[in-house]
Amino acid sequence: MFARLRPTSAAALLACAAIGCAPLRHAPSEGVQLPRHRLASDSIVLEVAFVRFPAGQLDPADAVWLAADEQQLAVEPRRRLADNGLRCGLLGSQLPPELRELLDAAASPLGPGTDVGISADAATATQQRLPLRAGNLGRIVLGSTHDLLHVLTQEDGELRGETYREARCELAVRSYPQGDGRVRLEFTPEIHHGQPRQRYLGGQGGIRVESRQDQRVFDALRFEATLSPGQILVFGPTLPGKGLGGCFFASPGDEQPGRLLLVRLAQTQLDDLFAPEQVAAPLATPFD
Repeated sequence: MFARLRPTSAAALLACAAIGCAPLRHAPSEGVQLPRHRLASDSIVLEVAFVRFPAGQLDPADAVWLAADEQQLAVEPRRRLADNGLRCGLLGSQLPPELRELLDAAASPLGPGTDVGISADAATATQQRLPLRAGNLGRIVLGSTHDLLHVLTQEDGELRGETYREARCELAVRSYPQGDGRVRLEFTPEIHHGQPRQRYLGGQGGIRVESRQDQRVFDALRFEATLSPGQILVFGPTLPGKGLGGCFFASPGDEQPGRLLLVRLAQTQLDDLFAPEQVAAPLATPFD
C-alpha cells in the first residue's frame, strides 16, 4: 500500500527529525553596545552654580575675590562693571575653602534645567549643566521676579534711573570654542520685564510666533572671558551693593545682595591639533 523507503531515505528522515528536535544553541550574549554619544565639534558643556552667603556680610565674599584673578578681564569692561556694582574673576579648579563651605552648606539642588537656560532660587545653592553650541544663545536667570525693580545705571559717565515691572534679571551667554581646547565666553547682562507679548519672528524659511517679555540689554556691559577646561568664572556684586549688582544678586526685599554665580567649563572638544575626532571626557566637578 505504501512505498517502502530505501535505507538511505529513512536515514535522512531520521537525521532531519533529530535536527528538528535538537535545542538551538545561542552564542553567549555580551550585551548590546550602543554607539557612544558624541558631542558636535562645536559643543561645550558649562556647569552653573549659585551660592548664597549671608546678605551684606563681607568676609565670605572677600575670601572668594581674594582668590579670584580679576585681571583676566580687559581693563575697560572691568571698569564699566565696577561702575554698576558688578565684578568678575577667574578661579582655578581648586575652590577656596570659604567657597567650599558655602557650597557644602547649601540646600538641595533644583531639578535639571533646559538646554538653553538655567535658573536659580534665591534661597539655595544650585548646580545645573548648560550645553551650548558655538554662537548659540543660552541664558542664566539670576534670581526671582521683582514686582517692581528700580535700577540705577551708569553709562558713559551719566547716571540713569529706570523702573521695571515684573522684572527678571538674566545673563545671556554665547560660547566660541578655540582651537587650543579653551573656550571664549561672551556674557551680556539683561533685564526682562513686563507682560509677555506675542512676537512674529522670521528665519529658516518660515515665521514663528514667540511669547516673551520686553528686554533691556546692557550692551555696554558685555564682557568676555576665556576658560580652560576645569576653570571657573565667578560673577557677583560689589559690597555694599549698588546699581545693577544690587538688583542682579539680591532677592526681592533684601537690602543687600547675597549671591554669587559660578560658571565652570566642564566639557569641550579636544585640541584640534590632536585627535580632533575624539571627545573630551567630562571632568570631575568641584561642585559635587
